[in-house]
Amino acid sequence: MRRTRNFPYSRYVVAGVRIGGSSERGEVWCLERLDSEYRSALTQALSGLPGQSTPVEQNQTGLLNLPSLVCRAVGGEYECLVTISKAWRLLYSAFYLLDKIEDQELSGKLSQYDTGVLTNITTGLIFQAEIALINAVVKKESSSERGEHFLIAFNQMALAVCAGQHQDLSSSNMTLAQAWENAAGKSGAFFALGCRLGAYAGAESSETEEVFTTFGYCLGLLVQLANDVEGLWGEYNDLSRGKVTIPVAYALEVLPSLEKDKLVRYLDSPNTHQETTIRQLILTNGALVYMALEAEKIKQRGKKVLDSLSLNHDPKKQLESMLDQTACFTQIQ
Repeated sequence: MRRTRNFPYSRYVVAGVRIGGSSERGEVWCLERLDSEYRSALTQALSGLPGQSTPVEQNQTGLLNLPSLVCRAVGGEYECLVTISKAWRLLYSAFYLLDKIEDQELSGKLSQYDTGVLTNITTGLIFQAEIALINAVVKKESSSERGEHFLIAFNQMALAVCAGQHQDLSSSNMTLAQAWENAAGKSGAFFALGCRLGAYAGAESSETEEVFTTFGYCLGLLVQLANDVEGLWGEYNDLSRGKVTIPVAYALEVLPSLEKDKLVRYLDSPNTHQETTIRQLILTNGALVYMALEAEKIKQRGKKVLDSLSLNHDPKKQLESMLDQTACFTQIQ
């Protein structure tokens, strides 16, 4: 293990053991000064969130395993990967929970808490993710410069996700360009972070990190496009809340004046009686075709990025397959 005594974050403690110490057990809860009741609430919340499921469930999409998959693709060392993977899953769970709170879609174990308690739980998850990441950085780096740069990038991307979510919640009349910007800030930045985590764990080159950041950005955009298409249907769909997503913003841009006014009035005051009509209005004006064409361009960009690096064959194919599967959403109904 590299020496870490000069790293400025070595004062942090994970699982009651100083980071960088040989007895670190790989746990993520900071046991010192963490109230037992709050720790119990964090644990209960995590048990019902993505990132804590079985390996079979995780492998259905691979999104929860992004850092590991990227690390294997670059053929890097695995010394800090376990802790980085934990950081990613904690952050994934935190933002998933925040999204459910903000969209008022709480169910199962999560419904037992009010939104104030859940918001506080997500805050704890985010800080625990950063502690886990600091642990990984201390293990990996012999000097502080690259580690500090990486931690700053981690927090900047997390803030970009929050900014995108803020725009999503506060902007009721987004243009198509703004909807794309919002998708980039939310999902694009988030999955760019997941891929960057894996590249950092497995590669010594900052250039490799940047390449996988771009790949993750493409993957994240595809995830958001799929979510937006899926959000046109279902019991708790985006239309029922008057939410402006990319297909809705596209319709607002291409519809003739009278139909556009009809859609605007509906978004201002959604109702179940008009929902089917509004959905058909969006679909018949080419929203799904537009989404499919844009998804194909993003997918090809992601594959081109992968081709720019010399990667291990099997994990590279898995990453390519992830692009293909995520982009295949035009039949969601």
